[in-house]
Parts: sequence; C-alpha cells; structure tokens
Amino acid sequence: MPFTCFHTVHDAVPRSTPITYGYDASRRTMDLVRTWTGRQFIHSGNWWNITPEKRTKEIVLEAQVKKINKHVVGLMSMNVQPGNEPMYWINDDSTGEHMQECLANAIHARDELENQGINAPLYCALQPSTKTMAEIWFQKAIDNDFQHLCVGVSEFLRSPKYRKEGIGRIFEFVITAHNVLGDTGKLHLSGLMSYAMLPVVARLGVTSTDGSTPVQSALAYGSVFTPGTGRGTRASQLIEKNRDAGWKCDCMVCNGLDLESVQDAMQDRSSRVQHNIHAWTDLVDEINHAILPNPSRWFHEHEESISKTMRRYWMRATSLLDSST
Repeated sequence: MPFTCFHTVHDAVPRSTPITYGYDASRRTMDLVRTWTGRQFIHSGNWWNITPEKRTKEIVLEAQVKKINKHVVGLMSMNVQPGNEPMYWINDDSTGEHMQECLANAIHARDELENQGINAPLYCALQPSTKTMAEIWFQKAIDNDFQHLCVGVSEFLRSPKYRKEGIGRIFEFVITAHNVLGDTGKLHLSGLMSYAMLPVVARLGVTSTDGSTPVQSALAYGSVFTPGTGRGTRASQLIEKNRDAGWKCDCMVCNGLDLESVQDAMQDRSSRVQHNIHAWTDLVDEINHAILPNPSRWFHEHEESISKTMRRYWMRATSLLDSST
C-alpha cells in the first residue's frame, strides 16, 4: 500500500503535493486549498491549543464536512487526551476513559457521515499511552468495523529528555496497529514528519503521516534540508557545511546552480519551502519504490550512506519488530 506524507498548506508548496489542514483552517488557508489538485487530509485540530468549547465532536465534524472536496482522502475523528498536558503519556496511569471517548467520537462521526450520505474515508483517532492500551483499543476499533486508524504522536516527540522513550512507544503503537489491521487497513500518524523516521514507520506499516517540518522549519528557522540525508542547515551556512561534500539537488530552486548560487537563492523563504518539499517528495518516492518492496535489501545497500539517526531508528525498530513475532 503506497505511503503518503501530507504537508502544511503554503503558497510556495506545489499544488500537486498532498496537504493537511484542520477543521478550524482559516479563510485564507481555504482560499489556497481551493487551488489544490493534490490529495488532502482534514485534521481534527491540536487539542492543547484550542479551547474545549470550540472543539466538540459536533463542531469538528460539521466544519470538516463543509471542507470536503473531491481531493479529500481522509478525515481524522476528534481525539482526546487525559487532561490538557502534552506530556500526559509519561506517567499515564489512567484506566483509558479518554480512549472510550475517542472511540465514541469516531462512531459519532461515522454515523453522521452515513446519515448525510457522505462517502469520505474516516480515520478513527485513538490516543494510547502504552503498548497495552494500544492493543486493547485498536482491537476495539476493529471490532467496531474501523479499518482506518489514526494516532496523534507529536507529543511523544516534544521533549528532548523523553524523546527516546517517546519514539519507542510510537514504534510499539505502529507494530501493534499493523498486527490488528493486517495488510488491508490503513494507519495514519498525525504530527510526524521526521526525515529520519519516515522510512522506519513506513517499513513498520504506517500508510500516511502529516506534519509541518519541511515548511515551518524553512519559514521560522531558515532551515534547508540536505537531499538524501535530511540534515538541516541554516540557509546562511550552506557553503560552510557542504563545501567538502558538495550539493546535489534537482529541485526547481537548486537545479543547475553551484553551491554559492544555491546559498543566495535560499535566502528567499519560498525557495526554502520549495526545496524542502522536494526533498521530502523524493524520500517518499524512495520509500514507495525501493524501501517498501524490499526493506532488508534497501537497508543493506544504504546502511553506510544514510544518517546515523536514521540507522539508529531502523535498528531499534527492527529489534522491536523481531521481538513481537
């Protein structure tokens, strides 16, 4: 099953690129969306920065329905967490009441879509904190006839102190979901666009992700990502950081330019966005055409050329996968 990344909406992003936007997307964003030809995934919003009164299952679904068009390939049901602290998962000793609410929200959305005669793929969004919780509630979702699952994972990556633990849990959730879904279901990870993690989660069974890294890093930090490794460098340091290795990129910004000219071009915000999106698009193409057909062979052939971070993630995921069988 092909793997897809849904990116943040921005005017510099090519219109054929898959994009994601929230039920609460602004009018300006939706004006841009109406010019799009790429696939679209409608998000249910970031729970930690939206007041609860403006984010109910009824409000979310009504707004999502108004935004459905022929390019929409997925709606995310409204997820909830225990409390309003993004790091809830570290010491979560809850009994899973919030998971029951997540499932109830998905059932509500499915029933309403059916009642309205709307045929849009709905992803049942669940927020497990542990592998055990994931095993229980992913199965409950399957028992309620959901074949598309979604997990919001950005909070598992927020804290540098706990990121290693968070990444491990994400890998466990993915393996668990794939075990219950099999090869016919779909699994979407919301809030994950790490260049080093995408090949790994795709290999484990994730079918799509959404995130803002290529766009927001270009805009907020001036970051330019190196094709092939995903290493981020400030635009002003491209020559310094790549003088020895050189620069090979055939995106619409870099193609045919020497490194000095590339650095000049990358002072423009839109150029950085276009370049970064191209780097991620190339990675997704490699995932679909080289990694997924034969993951072991791909890793054997590229183990020395990929980043140390990607190699570490791959080895850790492989170990978890082996121990689960």
